[in-house]
Amino acid sequence: FNAKTEEIMRYKIFFVFFMGLFLCVNEAKSQVHGAVGMNFLFSDFKLGLQGRIMKDLGERFVISGTFTYYLEKSTSIAFDFDARYRLIRIGAVGFEPLLGINIRRFDEFGDTSMNAGLFMTYETDKLTVYFEPKYILDSKPVFVFSTGFYF
Repeated sequence: FNAKTEEIMRYKIFFVFFMGLFLCVNEAKSQVHGAVGMNFLFSDFKLGLQGRIMKDLGERFVISGTFTYYLEKSTSIAFDFDARYRLIRIGAVGFEPLLGINIRRFDEFGDTSMNAGLFMTYETDKLTVYFEPKYILDSKPVFVFSTGFYF
């Protein structure tokens, strides 16, 4: 493959992933939530697009899986699998501490690490916005900030 063909394939895979995510969420709205957003990896100054699926486990616990595709020339992706605890809600703002696993692949570099952070939501009448600052806890801790909206 040449570079242009590889880039087109990445966009096709990304599009298919989000279409699948959208269809899955629409089929199971009461139990599963989907989200789209952006991610910024501070150590390498990487900006990524994100798709997320979240499943409620009772009133207090949530599990989620996130796919991030970083916008750069080389293949850069990350998968996050997190567990969150709904700690407190103050008005329209919710706070949920999280722990999870992060799997990253940048070019030939691959890493699996723990992550910890805080998932915050702000609910409006029509939209729920999320903010997620967290650290990837490997040999050199990395700060990551994600934001977006879910449905």
